[in-house]
Amino acid sequence: MIRFECQHCGRKLKVPDERAGRQGRCPACKGAVTVPAAPLESTVTEDIQLIPADAARAGIGAALDLPHHEETPEERQEEAGREERRLLTGLAIESLPEYTGERKLPWPVDILLYPANLAGLASLGVIVGVPLLLSLLYLALWVIPFAGILFFVFDILIWLYAAWYFAECVYDSARGGTRAPQGLDAGSTGEMWSRVSCILAVWAIFVVPMVVYLCATEGRTDAIFWGLVAWAVIFFPMGLLAMVINDSVSTLNPFFLLISILRVFFPYVGFVLLLGAFAMGLALLTYILPPVINVTARSYGGLVLAHILGRFYWRYRERLDWGL
Repeated sequence: MIRFECQHCGRKLKVPDERAGRQGRCPACKGAVTVPAAPLESTVTEDIQLIPADAARAGIGAALDLPHHEETPEERQEEAGREERRLLTGLAIESLPEYTGERKLPWPVDILLYPANLAGLASLGVIVGVPLLLSLLYLALWVIPFAGILFFVFDILIWLYAAWYFAECVYDSARGGTRAPQGLDAGSTGEMWSRVSCILAVWAIFVVPMVVYLCATEGRTDAIFWGLVAWAVIFFPMGLLAMVINDSVSTLNPFFLLISILRVFFPYVGFVLLLGAFAMGLALLTYILPPVINVTARSYGGLVLAHILGRFYWRYRERLDWGL
């Protein structure tokens, strides 16, 4: 999907990649917009020439020497509505939902209920239910040649979807969403991989050095190790949030992240402590649960963590000023 803003009103829009280069109208302000070039390789270059309905009819009337008919305001409005529906249907322009950010329930309850809507539960069904079903099928079909490789590929695709949906929850929450967004229309694999690569890049820069050092020193916890722990704790949450929102490796510049942290220093300290406490509580809880419930609880808790992460930006978006 191509995400862009209307140059007239700033409304955030998205269209399929194959509509790159075409023209249409913004669903919010009705202004003419041109879909920018697709981020992925695309062969579509066609532009739509928009001809006002009254001018088109005037031309036809002159050619056929028909009597002129003065349109009433109601007829113009009805024709404009039909033209808009034709354009939006042809371009498949989809306006991203606008949120107020207001909660209907007390915030602790509302945060925990973030994935408990139809879209969130459906995605949890994919993330948890499909691997379980694949495991049962594998027990029955393991004797088939290359069955293990096939099921491994399916597992990778499910993990790819789970990581993509986590990022979508962060992004949607950063825009003010209070319930899990639609996830079953994930779009192309290329778009999913773009989101997942953002998460992997953040892990590689801020978390992997600590893990590699711990493995290389056979578990030694010296000053270097604790320095790498501090590096991960300080920069990883802000880096993950910045990458999901801006979708650019330039946001992983430590100076950019440090300036962002200093803008919201005291709230960020409390935010990191809240994330750590929630993650530790979730880890302890999953140790005492049966395997299937364990996986479900971790997946559900992961979506709640995504919401907390995105909600931090929503609350301090004016200070961070990242343009979302």
